[in-house]
Amino acid sequence: MKILNALLAATVPSIALSQSALEHYAWQDPYPLVPLGRTAQAITGPVRVRPKTITFDNKVVAARLVGKVWRMWDESGEKSTASIYELSSDPGVLRHRNTLCGAGVKARFVVLWQSYQNGVGGAVNMAVWSSATKPEDKDSPGLCGTYSYEWKVR
Repeated sequence: MKILNALLAATVPSIALSQSALEHYAWQDPYPLVPLGRTAQAITGPVRVRPKTITFDNKVVAARLVGKVWRMWDESGEKSTASIYELSSDPGVLRHRNTLCGAGVKARFVVLWQSYQNGVGGAVNMAVWSSATKPEDKDSPGLCGTYSYEWKVR
């Protein structure tokens, strides 16, 4: 029993002290995400993510975080932790009469994750799904749009 107590006394403090820091993502900053790619420039413009809304080109849509999942979200072969948001409605027509998913297709989920792109630096990637069920990874059905934004450390 003395050995067990000594082992617990030595182990428990180190477990408690090894807890990781809270995760923080670029889209949680108070600044808008600035389009990095031409697709994002042409369709969404700056995007602002708030705890209960996402703003695309000055159109505010109610959204709720429905999960954080560590999976492959693009073709890089790297896994990333992504935040999955369910949109209360499609934002409709955005810049240049474009929509997030294309004509007649309603956006239902937005997935955001951070990455590092050679020659560019940090990026925030956004993928949009039209499916009725929450996406689990890049191969989930209903993927209808992908966008990239600058990840600026301020």
